[in-house]
Amino acid sequence: MKSIRARPHRLTRERYRGYVSVSFTACIESRKPFFTTAKRVGIFVETLSIAVCKYSCNIVYCFMPDHVHLVVSGKSSVSDTLMVMETFKQQTGWWLKENERFTEWQQNFHDRIIRNTAEYAETIRYVVNNPVRAGLVDWWEDYPFTGAIGLDLREHLIDMLPY
Repeated sequence: MKSIRARPHRLTRERYRGYVSVSFTACIESRKPFFTTAKRVGIFVETLSIAVCKYSCNIVYCFMPDHVHLVVSGKSSVSDTLMVMETFKQQTGWWLKENERFTEWQQNFHDRIIRNTAEYAETIRYVVNNPVRAGLVDWWEDYPFTGAIGLDLREHLIDMLPY
């Protein structure tokens, strides 16, 4: 079997600091369905809440059965979106090791710096509508594992109209 080399992030850490928004996607190894109960997702949301508070960010999230979409936005000049993601994956990775021995995160995650308000609005809409596209619900608000920390998601979406 050919070994796959892990690629380091292509951007410097400084690009993830301050008033920046970043879209992250992290997958469960082998795309195993895991985020299927309110109890499990609640544990991961609590971990996210601690990380966004510590690193001065807001977040919009959607936990799909086998992956999570996050849009992390810095609220100050000292915000660190990358540390939010790294802390979240590290803390939940330990939780998985202790509580779900046969479930783990894939080694890395996908990230994309959001460059402007139109792209930000498009990304948020993509994230919240992911369960709709997957056929899990008819309307994004019906999906129980979509939400936000640090902002009111429904009002935030209304504020982005039109773009």
